[in-house]
Amino acid sequence: MKRRLRQRSAGVATIEFSIVFVVAVLMMQFCWWAGRAYWQRTVLEGAVRDAARLIASTPPGELTTYGNFTTVVADANALVAEAAQRSGIDFLGLDILCDGSVLCTSSVGLRVIRLEAEALLPETVFPAFGGDGIPVTLSVEVPYDGRFAFQ
Repeated sequence: MKRRLRQRSAGVATIEFSIVFVVAVLMMQFCWWAGRAYWQRTVLEGAVRDAARLIASTPPGELTTYGNFTTVVADANALVAEAAQRSGIDFLGLDILCDGSVLCTSSVGLRVIRLEAEALLPETVFPAFGGDGIPVTLSVEVPYDGRFAFQ
């Protein structure tokens, strides 16, 4: 009788190990991916904050002139795009709002600069689930003061 039980349970440890091993590997991959996604989001948020500070440090005369405003917007986009590219993020675009409007048309009463960035975090661990990537939208608000020294 005992002989029969031993013969039946001979491969049970191997099967248990294979199930536990697969689950453990998937958990490690998820932890690695979550850490990388958190790092990439932090890098993107820092770049958006720097771009917001760049715009907030622009003197009022330059910010309200359309040609100068587009130059400042291009510089802010380039700043965020470069940081996103260095960390492997697909940067989609940057929206700039001054006190709720799309364009900063008047420096009178200008109080808040808000930047909204859209990006795709690449899906490297589970590509079948992520498609093109995981969409991320970040919003950063900074007070407007044309006297900031951007560092």
